[in-house]
Amino acid sequence: MEVVEPDMEEYGAPYLFDRASEYFDDNKQLKLYYTESRMNLTCDFLDNPIGHLCVVDDKGHSDILEFYNDEFMHIPTGNLEYLLVDTSNLSGFKDILSNTSGPTWIKTYADRNHAVLDLVKSEPILEKSLRELSLKHIGKDLTLYTEYIGNIIVERHHPEIRWIGFRGSRLNNQDGIILETGFRTAGRPDLNLEICSFEQEDCVTADTSIDIPASGFLQHITLPTSSQNSIVKVFDGDGTLIYYSPLSSFVKAINVEISVPSRKVGPIQYTDNKGNLVITQGSQKWSLETMKIGETRSKPDHYYSEGHKQREVYDHEKNGEFVFFDGDLATREANRKRAIQIVGKYLSGARTRCYICDDFFGARDFETFVLPIKFEDVEVRIINDKEHCRQECRKPLAEIIGKYNHSLGREKVICRCLKGDKSVLHDRIIVADDTVYAVGASFNELGRRASVMYKVPHYAGLRIISTIENWWGNSAISEDIRDCISD
Repeated sequence: MEVVEPDMEEYGAPYLFDRASEYFDDNKQLKLYYTESRMNLTCDFLDNPIGHLCVVDDKGHSDILEFYNDEFMHIPTGNLEYLLVDTSNLSGFKDILSNTSGPTWIKTYADRNHAVLDLVKSEPILEKSLRELSLKHIGKDLTLYTEYIGNIIVERHHPEIRWIGFRGSRLNNQDGIILETGFRTAGRPDLNLEICSFEQEDCVTADTSIDIPASGFLQHITLPTSSQNSIVKVFDGDGTLIYYSPLSSFVKAINVEISVPSRKVGPIQYTDNKGNLVITQGSQKWSLETMKIGETRSKPDHYYSEGHKQREVYDHEKNGEFVFFDGDLATREANRKRAIQIVGKYLSGARTRCYICDDFFGARDFETFVLPIKFEDVEVRIINDKEHCRQECRKPLAEIIGKYNHSLGREKVICRCLKGDKSVLHDRIIVADDTVYAVGASFNELGRRASVMYKVPHYAGLRIISTIENWWGNSAISEDIRDCISD
């Protein structure tokens, strides 16, 4: 729920009521809708939303909304208390609220027993419908924001100030800050600034009242002390805190480690697997002395502290930047399917060429990973190992490659086998244009055992590509699979 100020014309859109494309059967009597409408925010609602949320439709009719959950927890606890949103933070609350850079406050009524979240998780169609409607209308997949499902969030803005921003500056050898503000009203309210010590926030190092001549005006405010390592607090004429942000970050603690030689270990004698006596070299051991200068300030626990971390993991997996498979026997086949989909996404991201490097790559792998590649003009280069991929493996692979190229009418897939008794290749590597991915498990065990897949940093990836291209183009290192098949 957003409290609308008079100048917010974008909210003049007509009443909106939309339904999800998928429904439950009539016996369950559950259907999901998305609505944008006017609501009456009353004192009774602020005290307890249940039974007091009145919605007005496009014809002016009002209805009281009923809630699936039966108890809300107030955050903050007071009925008329709100939390000031940190506008510099792009995660958490700020990530799902309206786009604003001005003073914004929120109050949350949290589903204490997670009744709505439990319902969503128990009904796959409901979860799918929620994802569909939220992406369509607000551009966010709310199924990822589980800590907000079932909650009511009331958002209100400052009635006079549209936006506000600061940055540290130095002008004419004087420390200060640059202030920029925008207003909703013709009047220009006085603002009071407090510059406080970062380490001791109640220690005010500068306190000034300023007059803003025009909306959007850039103003340099000279400070009696350095703005470095300070916090700026802005209060309106009523003494309400409307802005709070550090002007800069700095090192608050330093960990010092000192290595000190302690003892020597060895030489050690042991018998190897052939019965030979082996004597190792001696090894110098060191003890580690640590010392911390300064203090680390930890952030307090928050009701929503875990949500952003979980979404970060999900985003990494969704983008294929880092995916971990835990090897759980109960989910190994589902993980196998997901792993194949991720590798397929890597390869289908190629537009010009891709490399698939796996010592054991065979015909079954071709069927799983090459056939689904989306674009026909992509040149696919497969590198396996002649020693590991033996004759009985190479022949069917060469056959399926030949027939695939014939069906395309041109040679778009080529395989070369690495020479030598021991392959230079160990890990599985996938290249899609100039993007490199490392795959820990062999393709036939992909997803079934504990392993990781991850995107290699760009410039490190270019180095890998250079090495692979050397393998490919050097006949002393590799040869065409057709040249190493005997009749």
